[in-house]
Amino acid sequence: MSHLTTTKPYYAVTDHDDPSWVIFNCDEVGTELSCNPHYELHNFDTEDELATFVDGIKGIPGWYYECENRIPYPPNLVEWDYETCVENRLVPPED
Repeated sequence: MSHLTTTKPYYAVTDHDDPSWVIFNCDEVGTELSCNPHYELHNFDTEDELATFVDGIKGIPGWYYECENRIPYPPNLVEWDYETCVENRLVPPED
């Protein structure tokens, strides 16, 4: 078992053995994570930095900001609402 400690509010954990695997969250700086020794911790100051990193892992631009994938508020430091996100996605664009 390995212990990783966050140094910034946003973080992602990746697995050396599976480059497409990632988990991510937002929490207090100094949060200790118990995990597999193959895992690597990546810390980010902003949600945009985290989003760019996660999109790169997933290989799909904008993946993180899809309503189902984004860190909910709270714990996300950026206030947003899941229901509003889904409703806005369903509204057809105006010509």
